[in-house]
Amino acid sequence: MLISVVVPAINEQNYIRASLDSLRSQELHNLEMEIIVVDGRSTDRTREIAREYGARVIVQPQRGVAQARQIGFEAARGQVIASTDADSIVPPDWLERLVSELQKESGVVGVYGPIRLYDGKVYEDLFSYYVAGTYLWVNAAINRPAFSGQNFAVWRAAWERVGGFDTDWVSAEDINLSLKMARAGRVKFCWDIPVYTSSRRTREGYKRVFAHSISNYLRVTWLKMPPLPFKDIR
Repeated sequence: MLISVVVPAINEQNYIRASLDSLRSQELHNLEMEIIVVDGRSTDRTREIAREYGARVIVQPQRGVAQARQIGFEAARGQVIASTDADSIVPPDWLERLVSELQKESGVVGVYGPIRLYDGKVYEDLFSYYVAGTYLWVNAAINRPAFSGQNFAVWRAAWERVGGFDTDWVSAEDINLSLKMARAGRVKFCWDIPVYTSSRRTREGYKRVFAHSISNYLRVTWLKMPPLPFKDIR
């Protein structure tokens, strides 16, 4: 089985090498992998580094993470499409675990896991894993799943049925997709499939990030309103 991994990137030369190293270190038994890097017209060496790792690089016409993910998913050739970010590091069994969970039960259309921080303070990592992870788990349990763009996978056929990402969304495009996927089948949260990402978002200030996240959660998940934009961190 072929699994496609989509990685959006803009000016990520300081992070993307570690991300691609982790993808190239995947333990693939009876699986094949393709890596698609969707580049938002970087002005640094992002595209060059991605090509060094054998990734298929697609340059998107304009910035926008929802559009980047949509372009990458549309270009994917795999039956399963996984999503991660250019500042994230995945464990060696990441793809195998995601595919296994997708195949384990009929009717499962998507799988996602918690996020850990590899370069922040210990309490930041613990908060991300245990507190934010509990939020992700609870939302899956009440059929309001909340994908994190760094760590999820879907069956391509189910993704196509729901119409993919809404490309006019300025943020929360991953959460919106998971809510759409939940109408097509079951979306599972798995505690034991973590992805490690950078803590750079927290540098905007805890209060600001938390308030923004809660606001978008209420708007998107319960009020069915468009999200507020996140500040570009690249």
